[in-house]
Amino acid sequence: MKHVYQRLHNKGLVLKNTKMIKGAHAGYIYRVTAESEYGRQYSFVYKEFAKGRENEIEIMEMASHYISPFSKMNEIWNDSPPAILMEDLGRPVKTTFSNATLPEKELTIKRIVERLAELHSLETSHIDKRFPIHRITAESLEWCSDQLSKLHFHVKWADTKWIKDIKYAYERLGLIDYIAQCPLVFTHGDPHLENIFYHDKQMWFIDWEWAAMSSPLRDFTIMLQDLYDPYLIDYADTYYTEQLRKNNLTLDMESYQQDFYHFYIDHTTMMIAWEVEKYFQGLHSEEEIKKILLFKVSEISRALNNLMKRNL
Repeated sequence: MKHVYQRLHNKGLVLKNTKMIKGAHAGYIYRVTAESEYGRQYSFVYKEFAKGRENEIEIMEMASHYISPFSKMNEIWNDSPPAILMEDLGRPVKTTFSNATLPEKELTIKRIVERLAELHSLETSHIDKRFPIHRITAESLEWCSDQLSKLHFHVKWADTKWIKDIKYAYERLGLIDYIAQCPLVFTHGDPHLENIFYHDKQMWFIDWEWAAMSSPLRDFTIMLQDLYDPYLIDYADTYYTEQLRKNNLTLDMESYQQDFYHFYIDHTTMMIAWEVEKYFQGLHSEEEIKKILLFKVSEISRALNNLMKRNL
């Protein structure tokens, strides 16, 4: 921890305590406390990036003007080891969401959706030309196929029909290389509930490494991945469209629905792969992963059927 000690010292702060935050991270993350020469106490999160995962720093430098109102970033270090320092926002929304009451969940969803709509309504005509543009590729499907195949060798309840159904959805919709129908907006790229914090009466986002220009439905359908209730998914969808209109981002509803279902299926496929990975890492029990997969696979079928019924 010599680097964080020196870096805080250069900011006029004395490192008092550090604690590693465990989890599936792209590097090393520590909760640190520090003190100024006047005795003021500070609590930060210090993130050192794993080799090859420094993309978040590049994104921050290209788009800090857009990200700052939605992030509590304090400092960025490009020199080795690359790292960022952000205000300690406490616990992510995900830690309490599943045990919350229905009204509490609805309120949390509304707060998140309001912030996403604000983000997606930013004026981006002058954004750095190097800023990436996100499109759906075969990556999620290939990863999911590999993960479900591995899972089948470990637990026999993992149905081999699942990946066939998922591949059918991709083929039926021409999902790979799908071109977004909605106007491209600034998207976070990974706003699941572990990357969202409620602090000082506001929702804040961390982990901006996948930020890119894309359909607003990219972010929205990632956020939905932590909702395991069709009612809440529909509730969020209705409120999101209201907030887009409130922020003067008017979308053609046919384009909205097209993007919603295409991105939702791709992101649900991605999350199936990721949740299986967490099972292999010991972060899910067998009972938990089974429940997750049954819901996710059924959601892909539900999305495909809804899209077909709408003749979109």
